[in-house]
Amino acid sequence: KRLGQGAVQDAQAAPARALAGLEI
Repeated sequence: KRLGQGAVQDAQAAPARALAGLEI
């Protein structure tokens, strides 16, 4: 199901967004 892939991508994107927020 796409929900599985979405959860994985979201889990990987969350830390990236957090790091981007800290950098800015």
